[in-house]
This record gives sequence, C-alpha cells and structure tokens, in this order.
Amino acid sequence: MHLDATLRLFAPELEPESIAPKKPPAARSHYFAIGELARRCLEALRTAEGRVVAAEEIAVAPMRDKGLDPEDRKTRSDFIQRVLNTLTVQKGKGMVEKIGNGLGTRWRLSVEPADHAE
Repeated sequence: MHLDATLRLFAPELEPESIAPKKPPAARSHYFAIGELARRCLEALRTAEGRVVAAEEIAVAPMRDKGLDPEDRKTRSDFIQRVLNTLTVQKGKGMVEKIGNGLGTRWRLSVEPADHAE
C-alpha cells in the first residue's frame, strides 16, 4: 500500500496494478555445478568444429554422462530448456551465434570471439 502511494506521488499517471510481478529465477539444477553447463555447451560447440548444432544435441550428452535416460521426455525437455537458457546468456556475451528461429534454431561459436572470459 505504501509503495503504491509513493509511486502515485512520482508518477500520477501510472497504475501500480499495471506493473507485472517479477518472475522468480529458475531453480538451479542439482545435476550441474555452477558454470558446468556453460562449460559443457561451449565445449560441445568447439567439438563441432564450426558445424551448427541444435540445443537438443548438446543436451543429450550431459544426460548420458549423468546416467539419465535421453528418452525420458520430461528430463530431456528440462535439459534442453536449460541448454537454451545457457546459450542465450552466452549469445549476450558474444560467445555464440544463434542461427534461425523456432524449432530449427541452431548454434555455433562466434566467428569473432568476444573479449569475455568463460
């Protein structure tokens, strides 16, 4: 109530109810240590040697390494989404490039690497 009143003081035209609530951050996966998934994604793209790679292809390898069944749709979907989120962050850092959109999206290492550390 007090925050709404303060907002109305500084922006009378703003309706506090129109402000969307923040989404909680995605829960950390107990399958990966901090930075492990980013390292695995970049490693997979380096191994591809310039070939474009789908997120699903990247997600299957860690599943097998962790002893999980890649045919388990729920876990596979979770891993793919985590890989996509990680690749999107890496794209923002200039480390990877996104090719295409939707189901046909592929990824590769940036042609001109950014001056960022992994």
